[in-house]
Formats: sequence, C-alpha cells, structure tokens
Amino acid sequence: MQHARILDAERLSVLQATSLLDSAVPVPSLDRLTGLAARLVGARVAMVTLIDSDRQKFVSACGLPPALDEKRESPLTYSICRYVVEDDAPLIVPDTSRSDRLRDNPAVTVLGAAAYAGFPLRAPNGRVLGSFCVVDSKVRDWSADDLATIGDLAHAAESEIALRLTHGDQVLAAARMQAVLESAHDAYVSIDHDSRVVAWNGAAERLFGWSISEAVGRSITELIIPERFHEAHLAGMARVRATLQSQLSGTRLQLSAVDRHGREFPAEMSLQVCFERDVPFFHAFLHDISDRIDALIELERQRQEVDDDHTFLHSLLDSLDTGVAACDRDGNLTFFNRALREVHGRDAASGEPGETWAEQYDLYAPDGVTPLGADEVPLARAHAGETVRGQHLMVRSDAGEQRRFVCNARPIDSQDGRRLGAVVAMHDITDAYRAEELRRARNKVIQVLSEATNAEQAAIDAVRVITDRLSLACGEYWQVSEDRERIERLSSHVTGGLDLSAFTGDQPVAFDRGEGVPGLVWKRGAEVWGSEAPPDIVHSRSDSASRSGLRTAIGVPVRSGRRVLGVLAFYTSEELPHDPDIAAMLDAVAAHLGRFVERRRNEDLTLALAESRREQVEQLRELDRLKEELSAVVIHELRNPLGVIRGYTEMLLDNPRLDDLGRRHASVVERTTTHVQRLVDDLLDLARIDAGHLEIDPLPLPIGRLVHDVVDNHRPTAYGRKLTISERLDTQLPVLGDPQRLRQALDNLMSNAIKYTPEGGTVTVLAQETGGRVVIEISDTGIGIPAEQYPHLFSRFFRASNATAKGIKGTGLGLAVTKAIVEAHHGTLVACPAPTGGTTFAVSLPPAGHDFQTSAGSASAGGASTTG
Repeated sequence: MQHARILDAERLSVLQATSLLDSAVPVPSLDRLTGLAARLVGARVAMVTLIDSDRQKFVSACGLPPALDEKRESPLTYSICRYVVEDDAPLIVPDTSRSDRLRDNPAVTVLGAAAYAGFPLRAPNGRVLGSFCVVDSKVRDWSADDLATIGDLAHAAESEIALRLTHGDQVLAAARMQAVLESAHDAYVSIDHDSRVVAWNGAAERLFGWSISEAVGRSITELIIPERFHEAHLAGMARVRATLQSQLSGTRLQLSAVDRHGREFPAEMSLQVCFERDVPFFHAFLHDISDRIDALIELERQRQEVDDDHTFLHSLLDSLDTGVAACDRDGNLTFFNRALREVHGRDAASGEPGETWAEQYDLYAPDGVTPLGADEVPLARAHAGETVRGQHLMVRSDAGEQRRFVCNARPIDSQDGRRLGAVVAMHDITDAYRAEELRRARNKVIQVLSEATNAEQAAIDAVRVITDRLSLACGEYWQVSEDRERIERLSSHVTGGLDLSAFTGDQPVAFDRGEGVPGLVWKRGAEVWGSEAPPDIVHSRSDSASRSGLRTAIGVPVRSGRRVLGVLAFYTSEELPHDPDIAAMLDAVAAHLGRFVERRRNEDLTLALAESRREQVEQLRELDRLKEELSAVVIHELRNPLGVIRGYTEMLLDNPRLDDLGRRHASVVERTTTHVQRLVDDLLDLARIDAGHLEIDPLPLPIGRLVHDVVDNHRPTAYGRKLTISERLDTQLPVLGDPQRLRQALDNLMSNAIKYTPEGGTVTVLAQETGGRVVIEISDTGIGIPAEQYPHLFSRFFRASNATAKGIKGTGLGLAVTKAIVEAHHGTLVACPAPTGGTTFAVSLPPAGHDFQTSAGSASAGGASTTG
C-alpha cells in the first residue's frame, strides 16, 4: 500500500508542473550536479529521482547500469528514494543489508546497492518531490563532509527544480493570458518603444483587417492611426521615451482609427504603459464605438426633441387661461402653469407631497369655509387612480380674495399600466358663477314680486331672497313713513344661523333722514357701499354692528321716479370691495321693486276707478275722447324731447370720462327713454289707424325667412329665461306685404309669447300654406288668457287679469297695433287657447298674387274698425 505522502494530490500536482516526469530530454544543470556528487563523494552512482504515485523517475543520473540509464525509471518497489519522501527527511544508510526496511528491496538484492545517502528535494510549497542521492556498491560510513556535500548539492538541485516550476507557471500563465486575449471581444495591441507591434489578438485581426503575421513587427502608425495624426503619435512616443512617463497610462481614451481598407471609425482605447528595464511597452484594448456614437447622436437628438416638446408643452400650457398642475409618480408636486402661478402668487414647490397641498395652497370646499381634506384634492384623487370631472372648490389668495374653480383631473399611466403621475385642469368660474348667482337672484326676486299680493310683502320677500342667494350676513328693508319724517325698518333677515341679535334686535328701529345706512341712502337718493363705516354712517347701531362682526354695509334706494319709497340694506361679515355686478343687480331689483310698488298703487287706483266708472260712464266716455285728444297732443309733444334725451344719453354713454355710477344712471335713462319711445310709437300708430293713415308699402317677400329673422332676434331673451323655441317654417312662402310692418307685428307676438311664458317653457312657431292662405302660428306654454276675456284681447289698453295679478308689465297697446297691421294686409289675427295650456295667435295672410290696389281704402277702414 502506498504511503499517504506519496499519494498527496498537491504533491503530485506540483510534480507534474515540473514537466520532468515524462521528459526524455536530459537536464544539463542537474546532470552536472549528479556528476559532481559522484566525483566529490567517490560514489559509484549519483541520482536525482522524482517519486510519482507508482514509479520513480531518474531525472538525472551518473553511474547507472546501462539498462536503467536507458529506461530512466523504475517501479517503486525498486526505490529506496521513496522512503525519503515518506519520511520527509534525509535517509542515510551505511549498510543496506543491515536495514530491516531495505535489505529485501530489489535495489539491494538485484542492483547491489550496499550504501545509500539521500536528501529530500522539496518544492517551494514544502512538498517533497523526490531525492538527491548517492549509492555505493560497498558498505561505507558516510563522513560529515560527504553528507554536507550531498546536502548542498541537493539544495542546488532544489533551486533548479524551483526555477523549472517558476518557468512552468510563467508558461502556463502566458498560455492562459494568450487564451484570454484571443477570446476577448476587444482588440488587444501591444507595441514596443519604437511603435512596433509585439502582440495582436484575433479581435484586432477582425477589427483592423490585418492578420497577426502581417501586424507583428510593423509600426502601429501605418496600421491603424489616421495619417493626419501620425506626427502627434510619434511626438508622444518620443516624449515617453525621453521622460519615462506617460500621462495617458491607465486612462480610457476616445480616438479615431483606420482599418486595412481605409475606413476611419471612432474607437475607445484603454491604455497601460509598462517599463521594462526603463524601456516603455504599450498595451491597449480597443473596440469600435461607432454604434455607441450613433446611439449617442440619436439619444442627443431624441433628448433635444424631448426638450423641444417640453418647452413647447410648457409654453402651450402657459398660454392657457385654465390653471394646470401636475404631480410625479410618487405623488409629489412638479408643475404649475402661468395661470395657476397667478392664482396662488407663486410657483409649485417641487417635491411637495399631496398631504400638504390643501393647506399650502388654501384649498376649500365650495362653501369657501371648509378646508379640503388631503384625499379630497382633485390632483391627489387622480394620483390615487380616480378620473375627476366637475369638482368645485374655492381658492383663497394671500390678499383674501376667493376664486371658484371647476376641476377635471385624471391619472397619467404608461401603456403597460405604470402610474407616471397625474394632472388637473382648474377652470376659473368665479365671474360666471357670480353672474349666474346674480341672475338667479334677480329672477327669483322677479318671481317673488310676481307672486306677492302687496308691496310690503314683496319688499320683505325680495330682501330675504337676495340675502340668501348672495350669502350675505343680514338684509333689511326700510320704508319711508307716510309723513316722510322718518325711515322705519320693516323687516330683517339673517342667514347661516348667525347670531346677530345684538345688531338686529326685536324692537322697532327708525332713523332720521341722513342717519345710519338707510337714512344716508334716503338723503342721497343713491347707493351707499362702505367697507368701513364713514363718519356719516355712524349711528346708534354702529357699536353693535362692530361687536357682531359686520364689516361692510350696502344700501340701495327704492324709488318711484325721484321719490325714495324705501331702502334695501345689506350687511356682510367680510371686507367686500365695491362690486359693479352686485351693485347693478341690486339697482335693478330696487327699480323692479319701485315699479312694483308704484304699479300696485296704480292698480289700486284703477280698481277704485273701475268701481266709480259704473256710476260715471258718460263722464268716462267724455274722458276717453279727451284722452284720445290728449294722447295725440302728448305723442307729438313727446317725440322731440325724447329724441333730445336719447341723443344726449348716447353722448354720455360714448364719453370715456363718464364714471361707473354716471354710466349706470345714463343706461337707466336710455332704457327708460327707449320704453317711452316704444309707447309713443304705439300711440302714434293707433292715432294713424284712427285717422286712416296707416301706411302699407307692399313688396313680394318670402314670409318664412322674415319669421325666421324675427325668431332669431328673440332667441337671446328666450334663452335668458330658459325657454325652448321650436320652428317649423317653409322659408319660401311668398306673400305681398310691408316687411317693416309685418316684422313689427311678429315682434309684438313673439315678445308676448316669451314674456308670458315661465322659465322652462316652450314657444312654437309655424309658417305654412293652408287652404290657399299663408298661416303663421305662434304658440306658447304660458299663463294663458281667461276664456271670458278673449273678446277684449285686441282692445286698446286691455290687460288680461291674470297677467296683471302676476305683475307682468305691459301697456295693452301692442295687440291692438298688431291686429291693425295684419288687417291692413287683408289678413286676420285670431287668438285661442293652445293645446299645451298657453295661447296660440294665428296670422292668416293672402298669398303673393293678392291685389292690394283693388281696395285702396280698405286698409285704413279695416284698421279703424278693429280698434274702436
């Protein structure tokens, strides 16, 4: 059985690394050592043996029998050197026949080894590889000098073996390195100090087109360096040779290279400079980076496109009046456009998390009081995955201004479903919302006035509606006393559950002329708006107003002509700057209320007059005659002053220096003048009818187109009252008529249909040929006409009782004039209840072939007969 040391795997591996086990080539250095040992010691045989797992190898020997010398190895059974390995120590035997271990060894019994002295041959790692030994054919005592000599020679043999091992490692490492270089994807090029190639791998062959045999020994300058760089390369090489230093060693460079066919391309090179005995050698790895350069160019192009798109998108978003904000994938704020920066007075704080948005940017619920929760912010909801549409919210600016927005928001996801962020668009509806609220308040007041049974109740209800609709703290109606000595509070209304008892109180309150807000409005006859109470508004309630937190007072006069009948007074708990829209709405409401009060008084007088008319029929007939004469006089006397008033009013409205208050007053004058002008025109037409002078200038015209134009002119009014207009018109219907007069008649009918139809109703207009006549029907879903009053509908100054009860204004002249115009065209005008509950007016006209000349006087006669 073999000894463990002999079979040690690491020892056997080192033994193989010596390359001596299977080599038949003599090793001169070892042969000299064994020859020297034999001469110095005087032994017959000297050997260097290596012990393999199953044999011993005579690497060098002197004095061996011819058979062994030729074979140079023997089995381990013939080996004495094996015991040097097993013992890991020298083996000195003067007489082998006396050695229990060796006496039966064939080397003794067959080969005649009588004396043996062997020393271990150790590898650098300490493993014993074999033995340096001498063998004699006779017994001898080995002297100390003999052993010392053998030992020294053994150490010399060890050094030789160590050198072979080192060389073997170097050869192996070189082979390994060459394999690595050959398998590398990068070209490897090594040059000496004269720029001549000393190494060139397969990748270099593929990259540059030169084979290894063609490249090695040639100048790198002519192989791969573009001609324009030759001088610079040679100068750099000379500098390294002179200074023995290189600034480029250990760096990664980008340069231009050229291949065998003259193709120039960008390359990346990693360079190392090594100095061998002060001679520089250059080692470089190179690879073609054309694809990388192309990719970088494309990447730069795409980056520029992204930058351009980014700039374009930002400019586009900044051009919008709609506010836009965005957040990133982590829910952090990233962007405000210009409109939103103006709203908040600052840009988005980059990276601000959604939990802080509501507080940082003063976001409130639509009531303007309740702060939005973090999960209620539209952008946060969108980032969480919601699509938000039409969410209302309020934003408070640093100046205390509140803006109302409608928000639409959505998440931004990639095609593969990854959340990239979210975006919100905030539409500022402050002005539109306020205008709509003012319109609703005004319409609600008009509804209240139409339903009120007396002037006082109308004023009280109007104040309540305005206070609630505009979210004011308190509203009051003050009425001037009958003796016009005092102004007294008639009602007080508080909103939102506020406790203003210290200000409103339960006791009656009255002021002198000029005292408090109501008294000052009465005295001035004009609006009062105070964010802070001026000295002339201070009164007995000033302290209680301050304690109650009321900071703005608004007062508007209710007039009948120049006479102030009462005052609408409102109070808020906020600093409310003068708002022209609110002021105009309150002025219009006050005007409505003033007319309502005056109309109610007139109606009371009319009822009283009707009661007395039963007893004074003859006197009224005389009065009617006088009225007609007076109307004629008034008509002619009013036309010129009205023209002057309208002219000066237009001059005032065109004057750019006219202030807002003056412009409002001038607008009121213009509206009133227009209304009076229409009344005068109606009276004048009636006078012409009575006198037989209603002029008709008939022309051929398509009546359907005229009807369409009239309907279009009335659409804005109808839409303002939320009415639906339905048309079924034959636009080619030919008639012979006066376009101006027919337009006047149709205008009156359309105006009445819209005026007497409540919000949400429908007006239907039909124009068609029926029975050889052209028929125009205008139907509504309005309040209708009491059946018993249809016979009086076309009488002058007649007003249906239900219209009067609802407070719908009118003169009672329009239908009389309309009927006269229709009959002057040889047509008929009739009214009947509509199927939908309102009223239908039907105009029947002769077709275009009708001859107006056959009865020249019939127009005046017909017109007079219908209005008598």
